[in-house]
Amino acid sequence: MEDVAEVVVIGAGIAGLRCAIELQSKGIQTIVLDASDRVGGRMKTDLYDGFRLDRGFQVLLTAYDECSSVLDYDTLKLGAFEPGALVWTGSRMEKLIDPWRRPRQLLTAALSPVGSFQDKLRVGGLREKLRRKAVSTIYEGEEKSTLEKLKEIGFSTPFIETFFRPFYGGIFLENDLSTGSKMFEFVFKMFGQGYAALPQDGISSIPLQLSKRLNPNTVRTKQRVVKLAPNNITTEEGSRFTAQHIVLATDMNSANKLAKIESLDRDWNGTYCHYYAARNSPLPEPVIALNGSGKGDITNIAVPTDVNRGYASDGESLICVSTSKPVSKDELAPELYSWFGNVSKDFRFLADYSIPHALPRQLPSDNAYGKAELRSPEGHWICGDYRYSSSVQGAMASGRMVGEAVCKEVIRLGER
Repeated sequence: MEDVAEVVVIGAGIAGLRCAIELQSKGIQTIVLDASDRVGGRMKTDLYDGFRLDRGFQVLLTAYDECSSVLDYDTLKLGAFEPGALVWTGSRMEKLIDPWRRPRQLLTAALSPVGSFQDKLRVGGLREKLRRKAVSTIYEGEEKSTLEKLKEIGFSTPFIETFFRPFYGGIFLENDLSTGSKMFEFVFKMFGQGYAALPQDGISSIPLQLSKRLNPNTVRTKQRVVKLAPNNITTEEGSRFTAQHIVLATDMNSANKLAKIESLDRDWNGTYCHYYAARNSPLPEPVIALNGSGKGDITNIAVPTDVNRGYASDGESLICVSTSKPVSKDELAPELYSWFGNVSKDFRFLADYSIPHALPRQLPSDNAYGKAELRSPEGHWICGDYRYSSSVQGAMASGRMVGEAVCKEVIRLGER
């Protein structure tokens, strides 16, 4: 049996779903195929013993305009982390406050031992500069590494090591701060304009909400594509699809395997996270705790239930510990004890995740920021976070751009 559609999208992750939404909004018949049994790609939440465990610590930055344009934040019931962070120095927790959003704590922020007064002035200067700068302008010009950019601005080495390296290393999933400076400036701007938030039902509720905007039977799961021709698709199950346009919206490795496009071959940044349950949160407030000590395997610790009770059904706290490499719970126990003392002895281990393919690498010149070719030499359309930037914003933008381009092509060729 063969299905026929105007467009077939391979991949039901964020990019593929966003592309399909754009196509269907213009009345174009679309089918979305995915090898998995669900939508969402790398945005997945597991239910375990009454807890919602995201595959890796992930947040939604509410200032992402690509997200706010298609997502219903109210329905997601977002809970936000407080702006700022707690920094573990190796002996105690120090609080770093965002005084622009919490002006009543300006004096506390100024007196914080994390960063010099000059560092804090430079943070304010960078914040104001990027506030007035359009995102498109950030993406222009030459790019260097994040570390080089921070040094160029004049931030002190201690501040880079205690704040920027653990904070942005946790976002970019690499500790060298080798990610391109354009991505750093964009993310810095987003944190200054919005909040890091978690949906009530876990991070997977974001792609699930997108899929509900599509017509019934649009998404076909458990359909692994094994053969790709200019206008034909064959799945492992033997299903065949014919389409005027085919969109590759898989991860970059799968796209490369299907379409044999060497330019899609790029390294990955990985993440490792460990979940624990406890009667109470080990953190005094709903912020992310960073490892600014320069020692140990922990990069950051967050308590999702501090910002959204939907992550646990029985009133307990869910603790997410992210590490720089795979470690066992036994290896992690002494480090947790150094952070929290006897409190850590009450942590109940739930699960851990090793995710080596979490984010496409983002060295200078890796990200196209909207300038990537939308089609392969063979004529297949391509979208994904690796085609724009390694973020939910990048995936959404890439999917939208390809969807818009396909719509224009359908109209230009008079296919409808």
